[in-house]
Amino acid sequence: MYSAASGWLMTSLNPDPLIVSLVQAASSLPIFLFAIPAGALADIFDKRKFLLVVESLTTAVSAVYAVIVGFGLATPGNLLLFTFLIGAAGALTVPAWQAVVAAACSKGRSAASDCRQQRRRERVGAR
Repeated sequence: MYSAASGWLMTSLNPDPLIVSLVQAASSLPIFLFAIPAGALADIFDKRKFLLVVESLTTAVSAVYAVIVGFGLATPGNLLLFTFLIGAAGALTVPAWQAVVAAACSKGRSAASDCRQQRRRERVGAR
């Protein structure tokens, strides 16, 4: 949703197709740059605490940019900067999320299958 909104905002700030396409580059580049370091960080730190910290920072960065946009101070440059920062935070959380989901479900079956079965048991009241 953020990518669509930031692309839309960029078209109102600067309708040049190259500049608008930089929004997608700014949101995708962090995955390319931070995927491997994010996996290492997820292995080093407690995953749940790491997720809390990164998601809190993402919320703070998003709130700061919401205020900037609200006051009409948005520029193409700061939109690209904040899009990159939010994309970087998203890239940092992916490995930790994948590990937390896998750990939340029992071993021996795929995580998605086990989680679906757990939800079914909870619905019927069996434990």
